[in-house]
Amino acid sequence: GDALRDDFDTPAALQALSELVKSTNLYLNASSSHVSYLLQSVASFVTEIFRVFGLCRTVAPAIGFDNSTSSLSLNNESSEDDGVGEEGLAALLDALVNFRSNVRAAKDANKENTSDKDRMNIVLSECDKFRDDILPELGIRLEDKPDGSIWKLCDPEELRQERELKEQEAARKLAEKEAMKEQARLKELMNRMPPMEFMKQITLDDKDNDGSSKKKKYDSESFDESTGLPTKLSNGEELNKNQKKKAMKEYSGQKKKYEKYLKSLEN
Repeated sequence: GDALRDDFDTPAALQALSELVKSTNLYLNASSSHVSYLLQSVASFVTEIFRVFGLCRTVAPAIGFDNSTSSLSLNNESSEDDGVGEEGLAALLDALVNFRSNVRAAKDANKENTSDKDRMNIVLSECDKFRDDILPELGIRLEDKPDGSIWKLCDPEELRQERELKEQEAARKLAEKEAMKEQARLKELMNRMPPMEFMKQITLDDKDNDGSSKKKKYDSESFDESTGLPTKLSNGEELNKNQKKKAMKEYSGQKKKYEKYLKSLEN
């Protein structure tokens, strides 16, 4: 009782239950004459604790497991006596047999062409597949914890939806990762461009006389060969003071990146 009052300390409660059963067995072995009421009370108490832990549905003062709790109904369906889900149990056993076969196949893989690390990765992959793909279809959620794994019976459809959401999230993250890689690749290509060529490619964020933002490009035919800087916009307008300042800043920044790239080729 104290163990259950102490934040539902299951291990301590089971230990106390084990001690009670042990003491009862010693009592039974010590004499051929027993107090039936005492034994009835012990059995009823053990049954009640099992009910509290969800191991049976028998209600005290009844004793032991009823027919409906001799096994778990893994397919979330009840037989005529509300008993074992035989189809669910068979499916679980089939899954376990297949899992064992796959693990054994990984262990016995061609050792000449497969390293120990590769075989271990295959085994771990099979474990993940068993947890993520096989068990959810049987209505079983397997969760890995720092101190071990725990299982729960759930609605298979709920687990399928969770898996779909995880797959969608994984796909989204992969797409983001690929997009970032592509951006990095394009950035690296830009860094390898000579400053003048770079200036001919970029788009200038500028404002018109009315203050509205507008994208503009430099005229690729109007560059000062001595400085490498543009002198006109693509619409033929001469660069104003602010535009020249921006162009010089862009050119200077690209020149540093390009020189760094050239230096890396020397190493």
